Amino acid sequence: MKQSIIAFILFCSCNTSEKVYAPNFEQIDFTYDSGWKVAYSMKIYKDGSVYIGDGRWNKKYFSATLPIERVKSMDSLFTKIPFSQYDSNYKEEIEDQSSYKVIIIKPDNDTVSVFVYGKNAPLLLENFFHELKNIRETLQLEAKDTTISFLSLRNFYLPPIK
Repeated sequence: MKQSIIAFILFCSCNTSEKVYAPNFEQIDFTYDSGWKVAYSMKIYKDGSVYIGDGRWNKKYFSATLPIERVKSMDSLFTKIPFSQYDSNYKEEIEDQSSYKVIIIKPDNDTVSVFVYGKNAPLLLENFFHELKNIRETLQLEAKDTTISFLSLRNFYLPPIK
């Protein structure tokens, strides 16, 4: 009996493998426009692959890799946001405001989408958007000779405020 227990313990200890980190999102698709000069779209995949379309109308495309620690950080911020308690749109009736749109695709293919025009979003959303902008500003980009489609660009640009 004692030998069986020792054999079982050895078997279990030899077969334990390190758990692979699985974020609570498959993809984060994000578009930002400053209202004046800066405009870009960005996709972040759960494996850290990042694709960027830089510019408003004539986009240039880039790729980069986000370290797993940053993926975990984004996942942590994402899971703290009570999306079900938030509106899907936050708009100020003031011209030339910055705007953001994020579409998050979850592992079960459910999606979360939020559009913000101006500065009236809840603090947790603003923190999430700030981190997305920070990621874009700190990545080392590699130019891509391809076109990338961004879900967050669909219906992103609002008609002029009258």
